[in-house]
Amino acid sequence: MTSIQKKLMRGISEFRVADCFTELFLNELRTAGICPENIITDKTSTTFTVKYSEFNKVREIIDKLQMEIISVKHTGMPYWFFKYRKRL
Repeated sequence: MTSIQKKLMRGISEFRVADCFTELFLNELRTAGICPENIITDKTSTTFTVKYSEFNKVREIIDKLQMEIISVKHTGMPYWFFKYRKRL
C-alpha cells in the first residue's frame, strides 16, 4: 500500500482556522502530541489536516480555547462507514 492509501484507510479530516490566534491553536496541537499536516496559510485563514484518530483531541482543544474552526472535509474509510452504517 502507498502512503495515500494508508491515509485513506485511516481517515483524514481537514480544518480551517479563521481566528486571529492561529499560532496559539497550532502550538496547543503540538503540545497535545497532534501533528498537523498540509498546513496552508492564506491572508485570512490557515488550513490543515489531521488523522481520524486525533479528531477527538482536536475537538477538546477547540473547546478549551473557545475558537471557531470550520470543518472543511472528511475523507477515508471511517467516515464512509459512518455514512452508511445502517445499510451495512
